[in-house]
Amino acid sequence: MPGDNIYPCGVKSPTDPRWSVLEPLSRLGLPIYPVLGNHDHCGDPDAQIGAPLPNWKFPAREYRVNTPFAEFQMIDTTPIAMGQKAAPKIAFSTNGWRIVVGHHPLLSSGYHGHFPRDEHLRMRALIPVMRAAGVDLYIAGHDHHLELIDAQPKMLISGAGSDPVPAIFRHSETRWVSEQR
Repeated sequence: MPGDNIYPCGVKSPTDPRWSVLEPLSRLGLPIYPVLGNHDHCGDPDAQIGAPLPNWKFPAREYRVNTPFAEFQMIDTTPIAMGQKAAPKIAFSTNGWRIVVGHHPLLSSGYHGHFPRDEHLRMRALIPVMRAAGVDLYIAGHDHHLELIDAQPKMLISGAGSDPVPAIFRHSETRWVSEQR
């Protein structure tokens, strides 16, 4: 889950009644690997770590998930976007797919791919860091639309689960679902 796990404003404790919005997802029986989004930070973001929700796999604000085919590095981008923290070290121990999941996009055709300008520039500064680490795919939310940017790394924006908002300025490398290649 690319952040904003409980919208519009996170949870305040592990017993917060707002956890109920995730119960249907939890009943699917699939493991849920979330990252924090800016809306999770308006509650108590640490209340989501190790929460008592079945299948909720959230051991820390930043963590790794290894599979036979890919290694995922899950990062909390809100402090980075706000200028409160430097970029995390991005390194992988596998030759499989290298995937980073964070909430804020590095590039996007949506509002947050352009504004607020300072946040956008701080997130964009992660692109060379990810390229140096050999990241294949960056998954983000924040902008409320779906988009795949065919760049290095490829960038998947999947934030349309809540209040979809159309893109405002199409990125030149965006590949929309309706396009034929």
